[in-house]
Amino acid sequence: MATDPKEKLWDRARTILDEAERIERELLRPRPTPVLWAPPVDVLVTRTEVWVLVAVPGVEHEAVEVALDGARLVVSGTRTVPAALCEAAVHRLEIPRGRFERRVDLPPGDYVVRKRELVHGVLALGLARR
Repeated sequence: MATDPKEKLWDRARTILDEAERIERELLRPRPTPVLWAPPVDVLVTRTEVWVLVAVPGVEHEAVEVALDGARLVVSGTRTVPAALCEAAVHRLEIPRGRFERRVDLPPGDYVVRKRELVHGVLALGLARR
């Protein structure tokens, strides 16, 4: 511990700066957006493919992320309220909105996404075994 008043002042300043940096790191650390809902899925197996149908009403094709993690499919994204409706008075809200994620265990195998289309609010994924 410093005995000189200037050294004490500098020690205190360093302590304050260290604490300020710690607080800044905590506040600015990116936090993942919480998952608010999980869309329903159908999994259909044919002789040559596995089809996964994911109900994502009102979600744009570009807003959906699809990833394969071994024999698990992960579909995630965000459903937002259309801008034109942001100022509307709410009478009833039943269709989920916000961040979604669905993890689907697939039949054993190593897959690749061969087909992907979003039609009428249903994301259709055609998976083929490698």
